Amino acid sequence: MAVLILAEKPSVAQDIAKAFARTLKRDRTHYVVRDPDLLNGEETIITWGYGHLLELKMPEEYDPRLKEWSFQGLPIFPARFEYRPIPKTRQQLQAIRGFVQSGKISRVILATDADREGHLLGILILRYAGWKGPILRFWTSEALTPEVVRRVLQRELRNNDEFRHLYAEGLARQHADWLYGINLTRALTLAADASHPQTPPQRSCRNVYSIGRCQTAVLAILAQREEQIARFVPQPYWLVSARTPWGEAYVVPCPALKNIPELRTSSPTAEETEEETETDPPEHDGSARNRSGTSAPFRFAREEDARATAQTIARLGSARVVSVNRRKQIVPPPRLFSLSELQSEANKLYGFSARKTLDLAQSLYETHKMISYPRTSCPYMASSNANKLARSLKMVGVPDPGQALKRAWSRLINDKAVAEASHHAIVVERLQSAAGKELSPDERKLFELIKARMRAAVDEPAVQETLEVRLRCGDYELVLKRTVLVSPGWKRHYPPGRVPQTAQLKADIRPGRTVSLENVRTERKQTEPPPRYTEGTLVSIMKNAWRLVKDPRLREILKEARGIGTDATRDQIIETLKTRGYVVSRGKTLAVSPKGMACYEAACRLKLSAADPATTAVWEKELAAIGRGQASYDRFVNGIKKLVKTEVDRIVQAVRNQTLNLPSAPTAAPTRSRAPRGRRSLRRQTTRRFRKASSNDR
Repeated sequence: MAVLILAEKPSVAQDIAKAFARTLKRDRTHYVVRDPDLLNGEETIITWGYGHLLELKMPEEYDPRLKEWSFQGLPIFPARFEYRPIPKTRQQLQAIRGFVQSGKISRVILATDADREGHLLGILILRYAGWKGPILRFWTSEALTPEVVRRVLQRELRNNDEFRHLYAEGLARQHADWLYGINLTRALTLAADASHPQTPPQRSCRNVYSIGRCQTAVLAILAQREEQIARFVPQPYWLVSARTPWGEAYVVPCPALKNIPELRTSSPTAEETEEETETDPPEHDGSARNRSGTSAPFRFAREEDARATAQTIARLGSARVVSVNRRKQIVPPPRLFSLSELQSEANKLYGFSARKTLDLAQSLYETHKMISYPRTSCPYMASSNANKLARSLKMVGVPDPGQALKRAWSRLINDKAVAEASHHAIVVERLQSAAGKELSPDERKLFELIKARMRAAVDEPAVQETLEVRLRCGDYELVLKRTVLVSPGWKRHYPPGRVPQTAQLKADIRPGRTVSLENVRTERKQTEPPPRYTEGTLVSIMKNAWRLVKDPRLREILKEARGIGTDATRDQIIETLKTRGYVVSRGKTLAVSPKGMACYEAACRLKLSAADPATTAVWEKELAAIGRGQASYDRFVNGIKKLVKTEVDRIVQAVRNQTLNLPSAPTAAPTRSRAPRGRRSLRRQTTRRFRKASSNDR
């Protein structure tokens, strides 16, 4: 008898095989290995998938009549979901099936990725292959060095029954996304066709309006920003400032300006949205009296008022110090990296896309064995990993790692968070490639970023000091505000390659002192529209999508669900939007195409739940309950069926009432060489794309 180990991909199978003393056979579908100290010395077959080897069947495979898209066939609810082999990996699936049905396998060890999707695809493969015997689970976040593999195989294999609820969660997610995506995509595309019943045959290359729980929510976020930009009307305003011995001071709201109009702003500006914040930007009510005492510069709506104020201050020529406020701010060190945070930082510092960052991190993990498992949503370590973290800290150059870890314990160690995420934060596991290869320049950049983050995470807090001096010149008030870095702390290490500049604020500033005001001037400025998202800021807002929701209850749900998508899938969601023609890259930013705006506007008009970021939060909360054994697959999927029927009916009614007007054909004619031959050809293309991308909409 033999043991069968199923890995998720060939590289993982190779890593596991290296841990065995002898390799008896190696071919294109499996290894045969043996080791007297592993698995009772039994012969072991190590085989692999290529990620998913199976995909859900499409509607026409349940019923040939569903090959033609029509409202009469909706909604589509299979009595039982069925799977089919992915054509390009069919041979590998047949090999696995051959091992399972050979009668020589005593038990199976499942070594697919240690997360919801990895567990799902592994169990689906084994069930399709016909395995009914015992399954043990190989589960670790560490890089698969021979030492780690041997330790897990010898002492840490887990009973697969522990993960039965995780399988139900993965199945519910996959089936619900199929139900929603297939039905709503067909319904909205048919609605576009119905909007243009006289479309000539030569223009039968129609737009397919793909809808999905995650992709449509992210499209809505991007489209809402496009609407803000389109509505934005630049407005000029003027500031008045004067130079003091300690720096530039600006005129601020005060009673003297109570009758002077101030620029009103009611939409986010570029300055206000440069960093996505938890609260909405404040509105200015135009009353200086209401804002009297604030330190924000007064934004004059009229140039003549600004000039008159500047002339008065210049004529007076001096001001008295009214108050001096010094405030020290402790800036705590950052936490260790989760994947989303790594993607955001790599985009901000190096311009890497979310997909590129994940690919580089996977290479550092799989090929070079230099970092831990990267597809993690958790920025913490478990207390059981404390010794491992201390070794890693020593590796990256922390002088006294034990003491440093003790000091940072409450910020770095969180057993509950690690248990919920199944994986700990991304940490360094070795300094040289296990493959003996040189890192590429971009791999090196990302690796150094992770090293720097680890050093920063256990260092002292940084200390900033803010000086605010309020001056009175006649009836006017001016404020000088400066912030300097007093003690760099962790900023000595992060971001890498930057040397923080420290300074000390002047100590000779006292209330009652009179100072001269020089170079009094007006400065014309203009409000700017909110910026488009970069991939880095989009990943961040996807993770913190609760900030976009006003309902307090839904905000909390979205917080608990950790946003839209998962750390392992957010890059795929962005790529899906690009592939489907909804989003295009403009330099470092993402813009919504006309097709994307049409889809978003239709989804809003029809009140489709997918256009609301809160929807995915509600789904994920219910899915997590299934994963904990606190909810059932049947109840969740039946609820999704009711939702799908309601929304399909709403689209049908809109078509009957002729309240939709969606473009059914591309605005630019496709080239002859790339145009499909007709509607069926396009539908076949769309089916293939849906199969490829549907697993990403989670």
